[in-house]
Amino acid sequence: MADPASFGADLGLVLLEATGHGSLVVDVTARVLRADRRAGAVLARAPEALPDTPLEEVVPGATPEWLARGEAPLEWDPGDGRWLRAVAVVLPDPTQRGVLLSDETERRRRTSELRFLHRAVDRLEALALAEHGAAAVAHELNNVLQSLVVLTGFEEREPSPRTARELRETATHAARLGRLLLDTGTPRRDAAAYCEPAEVLANLEPMLDCLLRHRHRLALEPTGPVPVPRAALERVVLNLAANARDATVHGGHTVLSTRRENDRAVLEVADEGEGMDDETRRRADQLAFTTKPDGTGLGLALVHRIAERYGGRVHLASTPGRGTTVRVELPQLTESGETSITTE
Repeated sequence: MADPASFGADLGLVLLEATGHGSLVVDVTARVLRADRRAGAVLARAPEALPDTPLEEVVPGATPEWLARGEAPLEWDPGDGRWLRAVAVVLPDPTQRGVLLSDETERRRRTSELRFLHRAVDRLEALALAEHGAAAVAHELNNVLQSLVVLTGFEEREPSPRTARELRETATHAARLGRLLLDTGTPRRDAAAYCEPAEVLANLEPMLDCLLRHRHRLALEPTGPVPVPRAALERVVLNLAANARDATVHGGHTVLSTRRENDRAVLEVADEGEGMDDETRRRADQLAFTTKPDGTGLGLALVHRIAERYGGRVHLASTPGRGTTVRVELPQLTESGETSITTE
């Protein structure tokens, strides 16, 4: 009569071999009972020499406890430049366990190459942004200079006190952008800088008045501070305002609002302009994409990148002939000084 243990080991080996991996059948004390040809190739040993060998001798860490608990796979370097993997499985015979072996060297190499490529893409994107940095700042400087042109056109002789104040504020912002342009054209993140979105919009009112030709309304509710430098949020607001101006050139008003929703500060710019079709809306955040004859394709792309840099996100809704709404959500600064970043 056949030995039940021997029969069970043979059956277990057949079942394991069907997986296509190197296969070992071991007893509960972690001693090898059977080994197939693939297991010998993975372990660089003759399969017929493996029976009666302690499993831990060929698979480091493969203790009886590891077998019994069916813990996470074991991976190890046998010292020959390869990377091997072992997985414990249950067999029909409760006195035996199966171990599947594989050579993970090629998979690890490909994974490493993929990670390298991802890092390379990230670096290339950063370089692309740096390359467009000066153009981006020049794009925003142009928006501010247009405000200056409008302001100086209001009073050809003696400017009123209000116009003089607006000229000073707008010129100050232009000078700040000029310094940024002379520096690197790429603002750096300042983790210690915070601002209140409602205050930022209120302070930009003179420039918004000029950019939007007095066809706008502010609806400002305090949101609490957000961990975004004031200059960065000003860039977001002015770029969105410039887009709204271009979209409403044939008429229509724009509403700029701030409010608090749960753990997010929301800044929204909604215009009654020409709107976008599905294809334009889908590509709107792509760098250098534009539908304007003299456009740069930088405005909305910069808004997206600034929001993402500081843990925020941008939503865009648009209907042809009815207008566009851009919603910028930013994390709030909590009482502990951390940001309230959530994920969907």
